[in-house]
Amino acid sequence: QAEDGIRDVERSRGLGDVYKRQDESTLLESLSGFRMSSLAGVSIPKAHCVCDFHSAVAQRRDFCRRNRIDVLVTRYEAGLPVLRSFGVPHIVHCPHTVNPAQIPAPSVERPYDIMISGAMMEDVYPLRVRLFRLLSQCADFRTLCIPHPGYCDLASLPAEAPVGEKYYTAIASARIGIATSSIYRLPVRKYTEIAACGTIVAGDLPTHGIEVIRNHMIRLDLHMSDEEIVAALRQGLCQFEASASERARLAQQVISEYGNEAVARQLLRDIAYRLGLPSDSFLGDEEAEAAPTRAGDDNAGLDHHE
Repeated sequence: QAEDGIRDVERSRGLGDVYKRQDESTLLESLSGFRMSSLAGVSIPKAHCVCDFHSAVAQRRDFCRRNRIDVLVTRYEAGLPVLRSFGVPHIVHCPHTVNPAQIPAPSVERPYDIMISGAMMEDVYPLRVRLFRLLSQCADFRTLCIPHPGYCDLASLPAEAPVGEKYYTAIASARIGIATSSIYRLPVRKYTEIAACGTIVAGDLPTHGIEVIRNHMIRLDLHMSDEEIVAALRQGLCQFEASASERARLAQQVISEYGNEAVARQLLRDIAYRLGLPSDSFLGDEEAEAAPTRAGDDNAGLDHHE
């Protein structure tokens, strides 16, 4: 039933494969406004992942009610007030992940001082846009500006697009990487991606998440003058070599806690807990033994009994 409702962009290799490779933009298009209702009679637990809680709120809410969704999985705790209105019994927080297989080995060669990337929408990312303009005009730094590939399926991007392993390699080619939380103050993926590459994170602090990174950042914000921002970045560059062991430890910790497999196992445990099942219900014996419990407060703010 579900596979009839969600068409994959490539030839499907089975229902599980549909969900593993499904891109949210494809999901939105394929469901034609979330009109699908065939999941209502499915008896196994159903989880709906919400990456962007600002878009299609009414359609998502109706989709969840019509299909009797059991669990909402969200990247951002900031979306809880919106998500609770969906009437779904349980909400689980799942942080952004990094892909350890795509992270390059530590390299002595870092030809760039600073790397900045991402969508340049000033109404959503004002600090990122300001830093991009400042760094583009500042001759003090060797800056790598990575163009945003656009919000589309990976399959439709040209081969040279800076995504996946190419993107991680670009991050690792700089000493400092810019990560900003947007007007919504969210812990976007860039924070963990940059830290996992042994690159110093520079940017503002989101309201929640990335606890492991917070004390290892160069703090920047919109209230700082251009001179203060440049001075902070210069100081970070001066400390880059001396911080080598600290950056290496942080990179390993981020990979350990936010790697795809670790987060997937923890997510299954969190869903089982919310459903009142043994925590290892959705894990095989070997997976259960290998699954670390994520440190920090990734599910702080979520009521374990809601």
